[in-house]
Amino acid sequence: MSQYSLAAALDIERNSVYRWANEKRDPSAETVVEIVRALKSMNPQAAEDFVNLYLGNEINPTFAVLEPAIRTKNGNRSFVCAVTRPG
Repeated sequence: MSQYSLAAALDIERNSVYRWANEKRDPSAETVVEIVRALKSMNPQAAEDFVNLYLGNEINPTFAVLEPAIRTKNGNRSFVCAVTRPG
């Protein structure tokens, strides 16, 4: 998806999308919702990716559980890590 197509869908200037994409400026909370809605209508996977990248653990927390250290045959320590997602 291009910056231009997202800008057109949001009815804004492309340079606004450029600033967000290049981390020169953050969109407002209201604009984030508008971005997700626009992406959903054009490319649902892009909307999901945006939410995961932009909001990450704030809405989709991932919990890592580390088990106690286990000694291997050669004496090195290794850890067992289980990563789970709620729901």
